[in-house]
Amino acid sequence: MGAPLPTVLELWVYPVKSCQGISLQSSKLTRTGLQYDRSFAVFDEEGTVQDIRIHPKLCTLRPRFECDNSGNETHLLLDSTAVAMSTLRVPLHGPLGKKVDIRDRVGDKWWGGALAGTCCGQEAAEWITKVLHHFASPTGRSKNYRLVRYSEEQDTRRLSKAFAGKSVIAKRASRHDTASFADCAPYHLVSLESLEDLNDRLASIGEDRVTVHRFRPNIVVGGVEEPYKEDLWNCVCTNDGLSEVRFRLLGQTGRCVIPTTHPFTGIRDTNEQPRELLKSYRPMPYGDGVHGGPTLGVWLACDASEGNLHVGQTIIVNQSKL
Repeated sequence: MGAPLPTVLELWVYPVKSCQGISLQSSKLTRTGLQYDRSFAVFDEEGTVQDIRIHPKLCTLRPRFECDNSGNETHLLLDSTAVAMSTLRVPLHGPLGKKVDIRDRVGDKWWGGALAGTCCGQEAAEWITKVLHHFASPTGRSKNYRLVRYSEEQDTRRLSKAFAGKSVIAKRASRHDTASFADCAPYHLVSLESLEDLNDRLASIGEDRVTVHRFRPNIVVGGVEEPYKEDLWNCVCTNDGLSEVRFRLLGQTGRCVIPTTHPFTGIRDTNEQPRELLKSYRPMPYGDGVHGGPTLGVWLACDASEGNLHVGQTIIVNQSKL
């Protein structure tokens, strides 16, 4: 008998970019990732995205879904775990808000250009502004913010345009590959074996172990034959009993300041762990600047725009050095 196949252990969606995630047993696949993943994000009045890198307290916000009697999601609910506020309730269906053009913070390099979105309204804008003002310095309280949803109807993002088409991910992406507000690609995978190896190394130097929440993956797999083996996967196939779904490797995930941020309090690690340790033994194919860092996990694109992914599914790996 051959070695056991890797298995999907956890599924996570992050409906609002840089806020906490929601653990799922099953999720629908869409062109932009797991359903509702990074569908929303916070932007300033100039239309520039705000994230953990500049607002670490965004990860004190906890999303959840409100469902109808049939179990279908009807509203996104957002609670602050740090500020006494009422729950923000945002409809997932119905009339769309004001159309806006929004951008990344790095000269359109990540997203390849302006994206089309819809504002979630004045109530949402005032709610998110109040949260960020609570943690801001007096001078930082002059800015206002708004919650914006990616327009899947217009679907203006193409991964092949990132970094003017010159990045590894852009070159590997098909001309149809898209995402909503994720940094680089629609799906992000981390293996339990890689995380356990990192934690053993952290413990050996007297640092605290970290959870997978630091890395914000969509898919956590276990049963990989050795740590970091996912770096070499060319494609991953799953089968839900009805159809096979193929995920393609687009590139390794460079780690910036985000993994040094506690995923629920927004407090940065004073020793910049686990990033500092990762720098000592993991590749840095994109350098150590704002666009890169030591790698852990991989970015994936999916050939299917429908179907489901479930915890417990086995995966078949086509391995190739890229």
